[in-house]
Amino acid sequence: MNQEVTIEANPKICPNKRACPYLGFEDPEKVLAERDYLRARVDEMEITFNLAIEKIKSQNKEIASLKEENAALKAEKDQERKKIYKPAKKEEKQGKPGAPFGHPGTTREKPKEPDRTFRVHLKNCPHCKGRVKRIHGENSFSDHIQEDIIIIKFNTLFRHYKYWCPKCKRIVQGIGEGEIPRSYLGPNAILISNLFHYKIGIPYGKIEDIYTDIFGLSLTTGTLIDMDKKVAEKGIPLYTELEKKIRNSSVSYTDETGWPINGDPNWLWHAGNKDIGSLYKIDKHRNHEVAEGILGKDYQGVMVTDCFSAYNLVKAGAKQKCLAHILRDMKELNHLYPNDPEVIAFCVNLDNILHEGLDLHKDYKKGKYTLDDLQQGKQDLEKKIDALTRIKMINKKAEALRKRLIRHRSEIFTFLTYPDIVEPTNNFSERQLRSSVISRKLSFGNKTKAGADRHAVMMSLIQTAKLQGKDPKDLLLSLILGSPEIRAPTF
Repeated sequence: MNQEVTIEANPKICPNKRACPYLGFEDPEKVLAERDYLRARVDEMEITFNLAIEKIKSQNKEIASLKEENAALKAEKDQERKKIYKPAKKEEKQGKPGAPFGHPGTTREKPKEPDRTFRVHLKNCPHCKGRVKRIHGENSFSDHIQEDIIIIKFNTLFRHYKYWCPKCKRIVQGIGEGEIPRSYLGPNAILISNLFHYKIGIPYGKIEDIYTDIFGLSLTTGTLIDMDKKVAEKGIPLYTELEKKIRNSSVSYTDETGWPINGDPNWLWHAGNKDIGSLYKIDKHRNHEVAEGILGKDYQGVMVTDCFSAYNLVKAGAKQKCLAHILRDMKELNHLYPNDPEVIAFCVNLDNILHEGLDLHKDYKKGKYTLDDLQQGKQDLEKKIDALTRIKMINKKAEALRKRLIRHRSEIFTFLTYPDIVEPTNNFSERQLRSSVISRKLSFGNKTKAGADRHAVMMSLIQTAKLQGKDPKDLLLSLILGSPEIRAPTF
């Protein structure tokens, strides 16, 4: 009798536990291990992601804060810049530059005697390369003279012989002609640096390049500054003398412009006239105390200025407001409101009154009028100003100009009272500041107050020498080598 044996399978044991068909015949334990690993990695990534999100939010807040701070600083900087520099204005297009049509041309005057002569001969034609024959007799040659410069660096030895002074009981030595004691640079090297920096406005760094690359003289910016210090110190007595003469002058054309020192706002002031000279001073303030420091607290002459309010507090014998500034403001007002009949009428009448005064002054210079005629004309013009400014303007800017005319009513036609010494504009002072304005654009002012003071001294001496008909080179050379003097005429 056959006996069957039944074996029951264990449901907990999978026959394919090493290669599960549902897992791509992968080992289930391996798959489970990978699952646990990936779950752990996902948790780590979520933590990292959340931290990154928090960091990005924090950085975005910081960026927003920095942007606000940057915008505030930019606005502050723009305000400071507006205080220092006048805004650029688009000028109306002028005519074609250059001489007018039909103007006779001019050329440089030829040197009378050449320093050297080269005789230029030919053997072959420069065109066909063939042999040539020299032409003899009249018109057998042509001359071409060109001017050039010689760049030579030379060294000078000053051998000092010693002498015994029986009176002083000491050994003495002299100073050679053109010698600067304790200076390894000669007078011309110092002079050219002064002219480059103060007369032309070249920054020290560029001067250093010129000396090294062109003259073959290796210098540093520090050396150039030291040279300027010595020259400026020698010029201080002249600067002080000039200041006294300006304070005692009959008229002073005064103005100011921005002059940064190490990026901070400062002001370059000018006072003077064409007969005595130009005095410059750099100060961190733009107020009446600076003007009083230049002209004195009781200036007896006529002070010609623009309508800047600080000048209102300065005491002077008389004052003249710059008519060019008033005309410029009037022109701008007319340009802004071309369709406002009230503004147009005001500007036209004001223009006629001011030009009537200017024409009186010109005709007096031509001998057409006497001083009495000018005084009568001045009274008539002031009455016209009174009539023009009697009615309040609706336009705010026109009203501001009307009030300014009322405030300076007695200072508009002063030039008709003193026609021989006072000009109706402050153009002289603006011209005297122009070279420094150009220098400011290249050098951005000075880095130190000491450098600014040197600039004021050197510019005062150079501009005054030019106004007195002297060559600034001669003045600076006399400062470098000896005892200079500026003889200003009595004004």
